[in-house]
Order: sequence, then C-alpha cells, then structure tokens
Amino acid sequence: MYQGEVTSLDARCFDIYYLEARCFDAEANGIDPLWPLRVMRPGVVSNRRFVAGHDDSHANTLPHVNGAFRVEGDWPQPITITRGWAKATARPWNDEASDGFIRLERGRADFLRSVTDEVAANSGGGVFSPAIFGSSTRIWIRAGYEEVMRLDVMERPLGIEIEQPTRRVEVVGRPPWQRLFEIDQLAFSGFWRMSIHGLKEAFHSTSSGVLMTIGENGHIGGFAIVGSQWGTAYLQRIAVEPSAGGKGLGTDLLRAAVKWARSTPAATIVLNVRSGNSRARSLYERAAFRQTGTSLRILRHGRTTLLDQ
Repeated sequence: MYQGEVTSLDARCFDIYYLEARCFDAEANGIDPLWPLRVMRPGVVSNRRFVAGHDDSHANTLPHVNGAFRVEGDWPQPITITRGWAKATARPWNDEASDGFIRLERGRADFLRSVTDEVAANSGGGVFSPAIFGSSTRIWIRAGYEEVMRLDVMERPLGIEIEQPTRRVEVVGRPPWQRLFEIDQLAFSGFWRMSIHGLKEAFHSTSSGVLMTIGENGHIGGFAIVGSQWGTAYLQRIAVEPSAGGKGLGTDLLRAAVKWARSTPAATIVLNVRSGNSRARSLYERAAFRQTGTSLRILRHGRTTLLDQ
C-alpha cells in the first residue's frame, strides 16, 4: 500500500517519505502523500503510516536487518523480495503473457532496479508498476520505468442514498476463485484481465472487504470486490460475463457495493476507470460517481508482451 524511500541520512535522523497513499490525492483530500517522519536516533528505521487518522508505527534496529538480496517463492507463483528493510512483492501481470508486476512496499530506486531485473529474468518479458498517483512515480522513473497509461479516479460521497438492488446480491464467505476468474476473462480483454492471484490480491488489499456475486438460477454471472480502509471505501473490481449483459446485473452489483460501503466508517467510495471506457463510466455516473480530476499512472520497464506486440 505504501512506498518508502530514504531520501536523506545524517547523524540526527532518517527522513522517510511515503510516496504512495493509495487512492488518495493531496489536493482533493488535504492529505500530503510525501508526509515525512523524522526519527531522532541514528541506527533506527521507523515505518510509520498516517492517512486519515490511521497511525501505526514500528521500529527496526539496522544492525539486526539482513542486507542480503533474498527471493522467497518460485515464479510464476507470487514471490517476495527483500534486502535489509526494503521489500517488494511480484507476480505475473496476468495469464495472458509473460510480463511481470511489482508492488514496492518500501525501498529505494536502486532496490527497485534490482527487483525489476530479477522479475524480468524470471518472466522473460517487461515489468509493470501498480496504478499509482503522479506523486508516487518518481522512484519508478529513477529505476528506469516510463509511463504508459492513465486511469481516471472517480468518487462518490457515501452520505448520498442509493437505490436497492433489484436482484439478490450475495456476500460470499468462501470465494469461488476459478469461477470468478472465468468471468473476469470473459468481461475483459488482454492487458485488463486479472489472474487468480491478481483477484486475490485485490480482495486482500484493504483491512476489511467483501466479495459479492450475482446470478440467476444458481449460476454466477458477475461479481464485485469492495473494501474499506482509513475512512475510504474502494471498488476494486466489478465484472459481468457478456452473456448476462444488459440485464442490470452490473447496476445491482454497484448498488450493493455502495450499500456495503455505507455500513462502514468510510465517508467516500472511489474507483478508477479507463478514459475510453464510456460504458463503465456511464454506469458509475448513474450511481452518482463523479470524476475527481486526478488520475493514476501505470508505468512500464522494458518491452512488454502485452503492449509491444
């Protein structure tokens, strides 16, 4: 969720700037994603998270941190890479091609470059970043990445009422991942498809979240993943298989997701959408989502199978 870079070091303190506050924008929300933490003892790194009232700190003494470059896991399964206090996770972008995906949890540009080289060597393709705000791109650009696309951010105040779904929408305790993966493959194409690992990552990316399904006669025709954290709810994924399109399943899933978000402490629900996806944008606007005027960036390192062939 966060990316950290030690930007200066002297005998008095470390300055750690968190470069990504996911789905938050400084100008729109009054939150500074470059909020610095000064630790007044040399030899200590403290990772502190502070967004919308959330405050969670811990300290690690540097002499006890292993500085070796370590890779845990076997590609193409998700892997975790660490070096000292720096940490990143990686996996294939999806099942369409060999391109990789990296989520940097903490670390500098030189660590990100090393992680990128490791992932590229494993995947045999290029590497993509997550969708991040412009304020978070500096470290990626310094590691050799370039911007390839943007996604518009839309939000909806949760104080506004929303209509009830016309069909039954179920909150699933044990997600049928294979069926959800099949729907996702039918609903999206190429670059925009998710793997099962990607769907699970979206589901677990917030401190609380649910997976909702909708269908007819016992057949699941669509799903939504929605979560909440730090006073904001996130619509992570929504998909309806094409054969069930035009029946209002997407509208009912969206209504149910907003209703669930209204039951949490969140004040706003946000999502992102491609600029050219007019059909999805129209669905969101009918549910009172509005553009924030901000965008997320996806960056790429090297030639990618999904975008360059």
